[in-house]
Amino acid sequence: MSDPITRQEQLLSSIATGGDIISPVTREEMYLSYMAGDTSVVLPKPVTRKEQFLYQACLNGGSGGVVAP
Repeated sequence: MSDPITRQEQLLSSIATGGDIISPVTREEMYLSYMAGDTSVVLPKPVTRKEQFLYQACLNGGSGGVVAP
């Protein structure tokens, strides 16, 4: 596998390898981080359609984390 290039790839790689986890910044990064098992993430409410899909994926099978009220 090649080295992670995008910020999202770096985030997922840091979680998968158990290395220093970079902090998610965007809502999309928070959803991806949650799905990858980062239990410190609080899921924000989605704004865009893409975020709605990611949010639902988190609720229906993501691991860890806390859903914001």
